[in-house]
Order: sequence, then C-alpha cells, then structure tokens
Amino acid sequence: MTPITRPTARRSALLGALATIVLVVGLLAAAPVAVAEEPPPDPQGTPAPTLAPTPTATPAPVPVGSAEEQVARMASAPLTVLGPDGFAAEVDPDTLASWLSIASSTTPPPDPLASPDPLASPDPLATTDPLAEPTPEPTVDPGTAIVVIDRTSIVGWLTDHLSRYAVLGRNAAWRMDSKGKFTKVVPSKDGRGLNRSASALTIMDALRRRAAADWTNDLGSFVVGPVSPALTTEKATEMMPKLRRISAWTTYWQVGENNGFGANIIIPARKMNATIVMPGEVFDFWKIVGTPTAAQGYRAGGAIINGKSEPTGAFAGGICSTSTTIFNAALRAGFEILSRVPHYYYIDRYPLGLDATVWMDGGSKQSVKWRNDSPAPVYIRSIAKPGIVTFELYSLPLGRKVTFSKPKVSGRVAAGDYTEYTSSLPPGAAQRLEFPHPGMYVEVTRTVVDKAGAVLHRETWKSRYNKVDGRVLVGKPSAPPTVLPSPTPGTIGGSWGPGAR
Repeated sequence: MTPITRPTARRSALLGALATIVLVVGLLAAAPVAVAEEPPPDPQGTPAPTLAPTPTATPAPVPVGSAEEQVARMASAPLTVLGPDGFAAEVDPDTLASWLSIASSTTPPPDPLASPDPLASPDPLATTDPLAEPTPEPTVDPGTAIVVIDRTSIVGWLTDHLSRYAVLGRNAAWRMDSKGKFTKVVPSKDGRGLNRSASALTIMDALRRRAAADWTNDLGSFVVGPVSPALTTEKATEMMPKLRRISAWTTYWQVGENNGFGANIIIPARKMNATIVMPGEVFDFWKIVGTPTAAQGYRAGGAIINGKSEPTGAFAGGICSTSTTIFNAALRAGFEILSRVPHYYYIDRYPLGLDATVWMDGGSKQSVKWRNDSPAPVYIRSIAKPGIVTFELYSLPLGRKVTFSKPKVSGRVAAGDYTEYTSSLPPGAAQRLEFPHPGMYVEVTRTVVDKAGAVLHRETWKSRYNKVDGRVLVGKPSAPPTVLPSPTPGTIGGSWGPGAR
C-alpha cells in the first residue's frame, strides 16, 4: 500500500474525473447510501435498519480466458483506490494476488455475509457490519474453475484507512432533575466515516473488469458518508420513559482531614454524574474522573504508610469512598467486573470483602473497571454531599438477579491497641491516631442470572486484609516525641501498601 502523489499519465484524466464524481456522490447521496457502518442491535429488541448500501444488481463483466489467465490480469499491476478528497492509495500486485484464489463453481467458498465482520473495530465509526451484497457473478457451467475474491481481506486493507476519514459523532444523552426524574434528551450528532463495505465492492468491481480485459475504469473508491452514533436522538427519546433504576449503593462517611474535609469524595462523585456507559463499553474510574489536581479543589487526605494511617498522607486521599460505592452499584446491577483490589486493611464502613481501592503513584495506577455487558445504555446518577455518597444506575429493565454468599472469613489475626507517649501534647491529653484493625482473609461469591435463569457471572471476590494495631498518643513531658513517617511523594488516592482510606 503506497500513497500516490502523482498518478501515471494514463490515469490522470480518470483520477480527476472520478474524484469529482465521488465527491459529488459523497455530498449528495441519500443517507442509506452514505452511512459508514451498520449500528449495533437496538437494546429494545427492535431490529436495527441495515444502513450499508445495497449495490445495484447489474450483470458482472464476462471473464475472458481461463481462471489462471484472469488472475494474472487482475494482479498484473497496482490498483488505485481514490477518495473524495483526492487522496489515492495503491494496492500492490502481491496484495491483489493474495485476495484471489481459484475454486470450482460447484463448491463455492464460504460467504462472509453469514457472520459479522471479524475485522470490525471498537471505534464508533467501525462497528460490526455485515459485508454488502456483491455484484452478481456470471453464470458458469458446473465444475468450471472460477476466480474467488476474498472480500474480508479487502475490508481488512480498508481498515487501515478508517482514521483518515473518521469524524466522531456524539451520542444523545439524558438529563435528570434533582428528584431523580428524567426531563430531557440532549440531541445526538452524526459523524462521518469510511464505508468499508461499499468501498470493498468498488475494488471488487475493478478487479472483475480486469478479469474481463476491460481497462476503461481501472479504479476503486473510498466511499465516505455520515455515520449515525449508537444512541441517536430518536432512540434516546423512545427509551427515556422506559428507563428504570436497576441498582444503587450508598456509603456514609465522616467529614475530616482524612478525606480533604469532603472534597476528595464529593468532587469525583459529581464528575461521574450523568455519565452514560454504552453497551459493550468499559467504565474506567480514572478515565472518567481524570487526574486530581489542587485547581479542581482536591486536598491532601488519608493514606496508609508503612502499615500506619496518616490523615494527610496522600493527595486526594479518601477518594476510595467513591470508588467503592460505584463498584458496589455496578456489582449489584450484575455487570461484568474487570478490575477491583481491596484496601490494605478492612474499613468497616464498607461491605466486608466488597471494598475497592483506587490509587495513582507516578506512572502506576489502580482503577475500578466494569463492562456494560447488557444490550442497553446505563445512566449513572450520583448524589454527593457532606457525609454521604450514593450512586444509582438506570437502564432498561435487565431482568437480572444478583445474589451474594455470606462472607467466608478465615485466618483472623487480632490487632493490639497501644499507647505512645509524647511531649507534643499537654500532659495527660490523648489523641487517637489509629483504631485497631484485625487481619483476615475474606471470600464472597457473587452469582448473576438472567431472566431465563441462565448464569451470566459467578466469581469469588478474595480479600486479604492486613492487621493494623491501634495507637493512642498521650502527652507526657518526659517522653521524646514519636517521629511519624513522611508521606510517599506523588501518591494520589487509595491503598496498596501506602494508600488512602
């Protein structure tokens, strides 16, 4: 594949003329012809319209000579593929030859139309798309050797050009009032992209003309047109009255310096409010929240350093109340969980064995991730105020049933409670630095079944919590002050040895 800057003299007129034609077609063609890919199935069960263009059933050129002679002509010279913007790329003869094979007309090759495009990209402009119908082949006698063109390989070659013509659109969205009622739809916006199915057909037609010894139009085309987003305004409007709350979880906490006086919990929770997770999409805590900064209002908060809690040991410490809460909401909705790590020790405001820490430390990070493995979008509502954080998930009713086993606890290790004396406090004054946290190993099994009773997910969450001894600081003038460890530079968020509470 080589970009062409100066086409050969023999093709110059054709290139110029065809570029004009393709550009006009790209601008004026009706939407069904221009849409780049077929959208994913409608989550409401309504069959999605096929948006890939259906080519006109015109007779194919009649091949000339034997199958071997046809293949030799089809791969005898580079094939130019021209885009509506004047860009041109050549398919070299070796690549063309790799797309061609000879078979008997009595045993036709498997048709890739029978299955989704295996080369589909997760990019919204390249969603799964059955290949469009080819131009009809000429009728041949049974047993005659015929040339087969591998359409799937052509689509693969075209995939390398998706980014050139990709202009992302925007999904529709919903707005909700303070009472939890959906009030409006934010309109979607179409993007633009390369229609690989239609483009592949133009290349196949050019090869068939070569097989017929017709060199009058030896070009393929990059067909470009509008691309509808997965969630259009129409779909969002139809779905809105059907949306229901499918799960919720609340965490209660005390405002204090260990959570930046609430800022490190309230700010990320509000960032996640109104997020929509599309079918198949992965929710990634840090991708949505972003890197915490002081400019956003985050403060220093609690961390566990060398096995001891430090109230201001990490920037944005306390953010784990948010990550644990969204984890439990997704867990109880029955979604696929991709990433979860327990805290260094058990914190009793979280469900036993079902907490989820997050942290950043330089280039390393731990996130909470879950996949929307349902056919419907999921809307996230957050409620965050001093002392409380709640996440509610809304979607079409999924009919999933989620159950949890009773936590299985083993390997308990009792924690002590110690007094340390310091002259930094008035004589007899006491300050609690750490509550005792016993060590233990906990297993909790989650089972998710669909409305037919089939098991969708069954996994056991394993949590090893470390023992942390309690500490009380008491003022005594004769005792030297206790030297506390310094915070780990650059740490943001939760616990992983060092980490936030």
